Amino acid sequence: MRRDSWVPGFAALCLGQFLAHQTSLTFSVLIPILTSEWRINSSQAGLILGVFQLGTLVAYVGVGFLLDRIRSKPIMVWSAALVGVGDLLFALGARGFLTGLALRLLVGIVFGGLYLPALKQIAQTVPAGRRGTATGIYIGIVVLAYAIPLYYVGLLAPRLGWRLTMVGVAALELLGVLVMAWKVPSVPLPAMLQRLGPSRYIGDVLGNRPARRVILAYTGHNWELFGLWGWMTPFMVQLLLARGSTRPDALAWGACWRRGRLDWAGGGRRSRRAPVGSARPRGDGYADAQH
Repeated sequence: MRRDSWVPGFAALCLGQFLAHQTSLTFSVLIPILTSEWRINSSQAGLILGVFQLGTLVAYVGVGFLLDRIRSKPIMVWSAALVGVGDLLFALGARGFLTGLALRLLVGIVFGGLYLPALKQIAQTVPAGRRGTATGIYIGIVVLAYAIPLYYVGLLAPRLGWRLTMVGVAALELLGVLVMAWKVPSVPLPAMLQRLGPSRYIGDVLGNRPARRVILAYTGHNWELFGLWGWMTPFMVQLLLARGSTRPDALAWGACWRRGRLDWAGGGRRSRRAPVGSARPRGDGYADAQH
């Protein structure tokens, strides 16, 4: 086998994940539009924003359990497909607070099946000497997938309408399904993992002191990831409106400014500093990974 035979599959993984992650912060850009159209207040907008993130975090627990029983590729492909369908439903069916809340919760739950399986795919397919670099590149791609939609959704939503813009977002996500289904290799599940029960899964986590510390630290990180990131775009938009910008310009440049200031540099630093051993398969088949 050629030493670089993993590269095409990894490139397809990154491209497919980039496309599938388009929805992550789109609602943040739409808040200034939907608060007016749906006649909802800031608290209700915050609930819609938060319920997506809550659904994703809860899904991570279930996905972690499934990854020891199901191959990574089908989890990623099906999750990306459901994310695309969920965004189509949101674009066509969301009419107010309750429907918006329910549909964003649905998308948040299925969105949770993208990130963790990709880390395991990298751990299983990338050589150990390149695994840290590959993980850093992948995380950088995911950051870009968070960043770029903030600009084009903010640019297009006031001009084409937010519904048509979200249909376009869904189309990109469904394109990601095709990329991953076509080019990402399917890695067989080790036979021994098929016999593990829930007690083994929970016991391995709760009985591992370093793992508990990482979980606690990552919980703190998510206050920034899902709190600050989500609300910074509406803040930037309101700031520009207060300074005399038109609504289309405020939506486009507020999203671009916010993402450029906070995440482009951060994503680059994470990519460059990713340690070589940041994602590696252990003897029991679990994937250790850092984000």
